[in-house]
Amino acid sequence: MSKSNDPQVSRRNFLTGAIVAVGAFIGIVAGVPATGMIISPAIKSMEKATAKWFALGSTKSFKIGEPQTERVKVVRQLGWRRHVSTETMFILTDDGQNFIAMSDVCTHLGCHVRWLPDKNVFWCPCHNGIYDKHGKNISGPPPRPLDRYKVKVDNGQLFVYVEG
Repeated sequence: MSKSNDPQVSRRNFLTGAIVAVGAFIGIVAGVPATGMIISPAIKSMEKATAKWFALGSTKSFKIGEPQTERVKVVRQLGWRRHVSTETMFILTDDGQNFIAMSDVCTHLGCHVRWLPDKNVFWCPCHNGIYDKHGKNISGPPPRPLDRYKVKVDNGQLFVYVEG
């Protein structure tokens, strides 16, 4: 007996094709939402603006001519990881209307600076860096002035812009 070139599909080939088709359908139906669930937090954290304006209080509550320490809690979302940190800054006004906000992090190696009111300077204890009251580096190893935050005054309230 010779094989005929009959176009009929054997039962085995039909079942194999049907199983492959059903498996592919189930894989697509389950895989697309699962993939979206896995990568969506990363996409959302990239799309989401992470910077925010924080209210620090009334402009009248800040002393003129002397830096004051302020702290804000910042929530950073990186994919699934949520990190809460406290940003510390110094707020200075010389006239009660114009404000600057400076980071408390030394630009040399990232140590935290301290305000020394008796000497009218910021001092970094790590390597004896000195900044004036406006954050300008005046001696020691710091390569540049203290970093600044954007500030705005709205209806007598002071706001600072902190990036996440």
